Amino acid sequence: MSTPSGTLSTRLTRTTAIQRAIGISNCTNLRSVVLYDENPTSPAIVGFLTEASSLQLRSITLKISVRTAVGEAFPNLSILEEPLRSSMPGLQEFCVKYTGDMDMQVVRAEAQRSLTSVHARGILRVIRWVQTL
Repeated sequence: MSTPSGTLSTRLTRTTAIQRAIGISNCTNLRSVVLYDENPTSPAIVGFLTEASSLQLRSITLKISVRTAVGEAFPNLSILEEPLRSSMPGLQEFCVKYTGDMDMQVVRAEAQRSLTSVHARGILRVIRWVQTL
């Protein structure tokens, strides 16, 4: 039986090994990508955006879920600003694709507020999507 800390250590080791095996920094001709995580500012999302170095990358879509019915606020995406600004000069679109019952105008305003440089570049797009089972 493993201890809780031993289990965490094993998970972190496996995660690190997977990250090394994938090596996104070697994908220099990547043109578009869709990212989804329950936490849109998770270390995995931030890590991907920081490591991605494709000058060919034109489109990133970030799928998120926001539900006002359960008191969930729109996530602060400002942590994504630096990697989007510094390592992706060819980016032509950053799309926030959301599902949930939050009003489109609220989502758009929150995305513009937290992604100011992306919005200033005129590449921010917000759309609602319907999750299918």
